[in-house]
Amino acid sequence: MTIDLTLDAIKIPALPYYEPPFGTKKLSGGLTTEEVNANIIAGFVRQRPVIITENSSTASGKQVEYNCSLVLNAASLLVEVGAAAYAGCTCKVMFPYGGQFKYTGKTGLVTDTLRAGACVVYMWMGSWWEAQIGKCAIGDVLMQMPDVDAPGLIYGGQWEQHDYGGMFFRSAGGNAKAFTAPIAGSFTSGTVFAASAALSAGVAAGDLVIAGSEYRTISSISGQNITIDSAFSNFSNITNLLIGQYNTLKKHAHSYNGSLVSTNTTGTGNYQPSATSWSATNSNMDVGRAINTQSTGDQETRPNNITLKPWLRLA
Repeated sequence: MTIDLTLDAIKIPALPYYEPPFGTKKLSGGLTTEEVNANIIAGFVRQRPVIITENSSTASGKQVEYNCSLVLNAASLLVEVGAAAYAGCTCKVMFPYGGQFKYTGKTGLVTDTLRAGACVVYMWMGSWWEAQIGKCAIGDVLMQMPDVDAPGLIYGGQWEQHDYGGMFFRSAGGNAKAFTAPIAGSFTSGTVFAASAALSAGVAAGDLVIAGSEYRTISSISGQNITIDSAFSNFSNITNLLIGQYNTLKKHAHSYNGSLVSTNTTGTGNYQPSATSWSATNSNMDVGRAINTQSTGDQETRPNNITLKPWLRLA
């Protein structure tokens, strides 16, 4: 079905030397009483949503010429709209039964798939449509819990799953350590990081250093210069690190069945318990099991854990 989101229905009298910005200019004569009444009503009609019950699109070459609302009033519908006539034009799309909305995004043609009950406002930015997601700006990250839909299904727009390389996450509160900001500074060489703030006296060789999804180990400390065992792959672009006990990334030893098994200081040698012993051949710890944790000067409680999905908004 073709949906008309233009203002072509508004009739303009055949005034000489006048070219209207929208509407349809008559070839001759003025407006009839019926046409005048239709023009008056047209503005109010376009305040009401367009009810769509089948796959639909705007006609080729026709623009969206007014702030419109669309209701996809059946399941599994696909609606496609073309460009708008002016920057700031909005298209509010409601998905009572879910559905898909196809449009020109900043990087090309995009199809958003929305869950039932979603409502998204798209704004024409001059040459592309962009989903307006409240205060969630492009570049923001939202966290998806296991029993919640991905943000693209709820808000529309373009998202990618932000990769933290399987890093262990823990929500703030309870027995979790304080949420602390990264240490600012810069690498003076591939393995030496010059911190801009004094480090805690508790930081020691063997503590962890994390940048993104990469782990390293502190090999030595001299004043505010921290030397790590090997360079990060993109060390020249790193300005913030999570470092050792300053950010509560302490080294610690694990015990299983009452016996000390391994001291993990690199983040790459985690061990997974089997029924009766630890297996050094597995690289991921089974954090769902109850284990005792020994540590250097602090307490840590490690409950059952869940996986979260950080989503980065792209457009």
